[in-house]
Amino acid sequence: MTAFEHQRLTAVEDRRLSPYTGWTREHWTALADRMLAAVVPHRSPGGARIDLPGPASRNGRVSDGLEGFARTFLLAGFRVAGERGADPGGLLEPYARGLAAGTDP
Repeated sequence: MTAFEHQRLTAVEDRRLSPYTGWTREHWTALADRMLAAVVPHRSPGGARIDLPGPASRNGRVSDGLEGFARTFLLAGFRVAGERGADPGGLLEPYARGLAAGTDP
């Protein structure tokens, strides 16, 4: 069982707060952590792209990799902001390295 599955299973639903899903902040943060962990194996060597498997878009693989980096960086940013600046699990360091690698001429 993954950490996400354990946290999701141990998190208590709150149907009053969230009548449709019962999910609480604990459920959503566990999902965000799982999504961010899932892309780790797909980081480019310098970390400036996240090259997900599957066919490339018509914009090409490099553009897709940059898009993967940007979109997951946004999720990491929301995750850290939700913790009032605390960095759960060291999420920001790989993005800092990726930004440095991607802007190095």
